[in-house]
Amino acid sequence: MCPGHGFPARHVIHVNSPSWKSQNSVQQLETAVVNILKLADDKQLRVIALPSISSGQSVIDVNCSVL
Repeated sequence: MCPGHGFPARHVIHVNSPSWKSQNSVQQLETAVVNILKLADDKQLRVIALPSISSGQSVIDVNCSVL
């Protein structure tokens, strides 16, 4: 997590996106989202926005990346 700098958001939480080619990619994606939510809760963030993680270069099916 880092400061938002020029973004409208105060903070940015970075996440490594799993590749669809890995055997447990859906589980890895779920774990990534859960970890983001845990961090947001730990930092007492009241509002968060999540992009469609791994739906770009990682080629995870958009239906899975929308959780």
